[in-house]
Amino acid sequence: MTVSVVLTPTGSIKNIKIVSSTDRSFNQAAIEAATRLRCSGGDLRQETEIQWKIAYESTQPAPLPPHDAKAAIDPRKCVKPAYPAGSLRPGEQRVVKMKFHVNANEDAVGGEVVRSSGSRRLDQAAIDALIVCRFKPALEEGKPVEGYAEIDYIWKLE
Repeated sequence: MTVSVVLTPTGSIKNIKIVSSTDRSFNQAAIEAATRLRCSGGDLRQETEIQWKIAYESTQPAPLPPHDAKAAIDPRKCVKPAYPAGSLRPGEQRVVKMKFHVNANEDAVGGEVVRSSGSRRLDQAAIDALIVCRFKPALEEGKPVEGYAEIDYIWKLE
């Protein structure tokens, strides 16, 4: 991704734009990061354009518990993921298989894609939406413990 920032002679930001991008899902985050830049004008005599090449990669998920304790998503405490525009055509369907590390307090503390839907945008949208859901923790001897929940999310555009 390449981001262009135009600076005024005083060093303030006049304009920010995405020059090139391979994944639009990161564009807004790059623009927001660029707006937080602080520049000193000092030696600028005219408007100046600066271009940054930005490399990005997903963060690593939290490691799963060592045991096979099974947790489950609580559908009553979950919002349906927002559909990323342009990811599917009408009538098309895709499935993403995810695994979430769930603590004893019903929270997901990590998540990963086990089997991709074939679209990074759909996979990431599903992870981002479902990781904030409440989960039913795994139980050992009737007490909540860390565990994991496997979820198949079906994306379908009617």
